[in-house]
Amino acid sequence: MRLHLYIQPLIAAVLCFSHARAATVTEVAFLIKEGKLEEARFHTAQWGEMATLSDAQLFIRAIVTPKARQAAVVYETLIERFPESGYADDALFRLAQLRYAEGLYHASRMFLRRLIREYPDSPLLQRSLYWTGLSYQASGNPDSARFFLAGTLPEESRIELTDPPQDRSEHVPQPEMRRSAAPPSTPVPKTTYATQVGAFTQQNGALMRRAFFEREGYEVRLRTKERDGTLFYLVWVGSFDTADEARAFGAGLTRKYGISYTLVSE
Repeated sequence: MRLHLYIQPLIAAVLCFSHARAATVTEVAFLIKEGKLEEARFHTAQWGEMATLSDAQLFIRAIVTPKARQAAVVYETLIERFPESGYADDALFRLAQLRYAEGLYHASRMFLRRLIREYPDSPLLQRSLYWTGLSYQASGNPDSARFFLAGTLPEESRIELTDPPQDRSEHVPQPEMRRSAAPPSTPVPKTTYATQVGAFTQQNGALMRRAFFEREGYEVRLRTKERDGTLFYLVWVGSFDTADEARAFGAGLTRKYGISYTLVSE
């Protein structure tokens, strides 16, 4: 995503402002860069109705909107009102990613096709072709996937997508236990908890779900599990000492992104 291209030029000076006035796009962009999303949401709410906002204000508001479906409405409004905006192609790309994360691969491809067709000079063009191929692959159309992925897949991603999963600990031989007169005192392994936000039969789906949450700033891990002869690729977000903390976190993800979760431990 190109958010940093818009934000970097805006934070050259130290910004000091209060809640007594409406913040500018520059100021809210600085808050996002600093990770102060709640404060950024407060200020974007003061801007008023979407019909009165500029393209830059709509783009910033969509970024800080916590629920994916509500953010999608803002992106769609930006594209409809400002089709010539420098933010329009980015908005289409983000819409495609949101639909992909929901498993709506056809809808994701529709946004990507529009980006490719209407914004042929966009720096997101290659990434759009790449995501189109992944979408076809996730929906079970390998021929179309190969057509779009050819020449567009970064080298490091190509390795990750084609190599077999390495996290197959159940197949790793356990070291032989040595006998001793008195077993050494070892600490009890600590149980940690996480939220599982996806279980995929195709690795690409898990990689894309992981990429989505990594872009949102979360700690994400991939795991594998075999059940009834089928290998599943699992996506875990977060790491917590207690189950209650993990549940509260998972509930927040559901509210924000509309994605269900499962409590897991290791």
